[in-house]
Amino acid sequence: MTAIVAGPYVGATDTYVAGDGRQVELGTYCRRSLAEHMDSEEILNLTKAGFEYFEQLFGTAYPFEKYDQIFVPEFNAGAMENAGCVTHRDDYIFRSRPIEALVERRAVTILHELAHMWFGDMVTMKWWNDLWLNESFAEYTSTLAVAEATRWSDAWTTFQTIEKGWAYNQDQLSSTHPVAAEIKDLHDVEVNFDGITYAKGASVLAALVGYVGRDKFFAGIKNYLAAHAYANAEFDDLLRELEATSGRDLSTWARLWLQEAGVTTLRPRLEVDEQGVITSFVLDQEIPAGSPASLRPHRVAIGGYAMDANGKLERSVRIEIDVDGASTVVSELVGSPRPDVILINDDDLTYAKVRLDEASADFALKHITAFTASLPRSIALASAWDMVRDAEISAAQFLPAALEALSVETHSSVVRGLIAKVATVVGLYLPPAQRLEYIEHAARALAQLAQEAAPGSDTQLQLAKAAAAHALTGEQIERVVGWFDGSAPLEGLVVDQDLRWELLISLVAAGRFGEAEIAAEAERDVTTTGRERASEARCALPSPQAKAQAWEKLVTDASIPNETLAKSLRGFLNVTRHPQLLAPFVEAYGQIVEQVWSSRTFHMAESILAGIFPLPAVGLDDVDAQGVLEQWLQTHTDSPAALQRIVRENLDDVKRVLGAQAVA
Repeated sequence: MTAIVAGPYVGATDTYVAGDGRQVELGTYCRRSLAEHMDSEEILNLTKAGFEYFEQLFGTAYPFEKYDQIFVPEFNAGAMENAGCVTHRDDYIFRSRPIEALVERRAVTILHELAHMWFGDMVTMKWWNDLWLNESFAEYTSTLAVAEATRWSDAWTTFQTIEKGWAYNQDQLSSTHPVAAEIKDLHDVEVNFDGITYAKGASVLAALVGYVGRDKFFAGIKNYLAAHAYANAEFDDLLRELEATSGRDLSTWARLWLQEAGVTTLRPRLEVDEQGVITSFVLDQEIPAGSPASLRPHRVAIGGYAMDANGKLERSVRIEIDVDGASTVVSELVGSPRPDVILINDDDLTYAKVRLDEASADFALKHITAFTASLPRSIALASAWDMVRDAEISAAQFLPAALEALSVETHSSVVRGLIAKVATVVGLYLPPAQRLEYIEHAARALAQLAQEAAPGSDTQLQLAKAAAAHALTGEQIERVVGWFDGSAPLEGLVVDQDLRWELLISLVAAGRFGEAEIAAEAERDVTTTGRERASEARCALPSPQAKAQAWEKLVTDASIPNETLAKSLRGFLNVTRHPQLLAPFVEAYGQIVEQVWSSRTFHMAESILAGIFPLPAVGLDDVDAQGVLEQWLQTHTDSPAALQRIVRENLDDVKRVLGAQAVA
């Protein structure tokens, strides 16, 4: 298959000397209007580092003649691995200062597509059942390459925070499926480009590397690529090579991890005597209610963290054990003093829901800033967050720990993830009657954190955006106005064009700015991005009329481009302060599902039906979102499976929101 990309593209070129001595021509291109913003040198240097890393890792030279990367507009995916001619969405050309998490995400994407040149292009799956193998392998090896061959040496912390969070969420939906899913038709293919195929699959491959050993794993990979170069293969072909190099029978492992869906829970049971010495320790593995998972083998690290004289939680003990079955006795910890925090799945070696013992969980949340590294802090918070989602603790208990963590966290992706969780707490997981109090508190805390952050830092930029997004009181809103117009600037915060739009949209959603300010900013920013952000702002206007107009346009106007659609949907749901604005659209949703599905392409229909559902209205009086979706599913059993899946996933989200609100 040949890819052809045509347009007024400009760019830069370079060469790479492949492992077999060939000169490989490299190119990176974007629209002329974005050329001044394209950091070609960084992109090409990153690409060459990836070439060198993968040639060594895979044991074979780059398999094609050239390697171009084109950043294209209105792309409905992150990127596409056409052999020698990769296309990326041009959101990855940053015209204003991006947060570091997005720059790292671009690096992962660039190396993900490069990994596909070997795994997916040089060796291609026979059928879509092995889609996961292409994507999981590219996701795993791109993170490995970013961690070991670029400046983002802590990429596995990003993976734990962002990618694994995506996988765990997806794996607990009613639509979960095995990593190696059965694919019957192209609709199955389209819906399975998801967190299972990418992030869970990559997590499982990381666990497999730990299970068989890295050297033996990649020896098998090299043999597999050599045996099937420029041909088609199946997972069984890879499994045979891995069994040969590792000397292990992997059939049971593959069945439990790849051919069965769901996630299990790891939970400790321990006893401590009066002197604080551990007298027994058992790690239980459980199957969550309703999960299709079976008990699985895990390689797990357990870390003990003790508070030192300086008030820091330092790791005092670490062990690795093999877990298999319902209960595993951990004799290595018996007879040792009990640490303040016992962290299950320390270093994030396996894929599992984690529960800490009650004393560890309480201590960790109360002293979350005492962790000296991002990864253990993130693992402890992830466990607490999963408990919020499972309605085991209230969102109000989680919020203080998240805000405290933001006072010390500097890892960009972790900061990004924590801010997203804060937004979910105050916008969804707290009952509507309590939200304004907590929104005001969050906005105050975020603004204070932004003022205390290092001037000009990535953390300050993220915190300022978050403070603006939650500004509620007159004082909070006017502070954002001061940042926007420069009348009361925040030291170190450079308000470039994209940040101006972020602040303006927050002020629009708060009711402080309106159409006049939107129009003025659109005149100032006469670009495609400017038009997209203006549409988002208009959809965020906090009036019933504006929401009705946005709904009508999003549902009926099939001419809306991809990026405008995505940003407009985000504006429509920007109602943290006014969730009642979306109440009328809960019933209306059930009436437009088939209309949208039949009038749009799959991708556009999926984006609309997943992105327009008025989840912030769940929990309001006289709003029965669960009933609306259940009624639709009961009366549309003959609808396409892919469409039913979208509606079921919305229903899953509704149930989770209601569950979280019930314990708040």
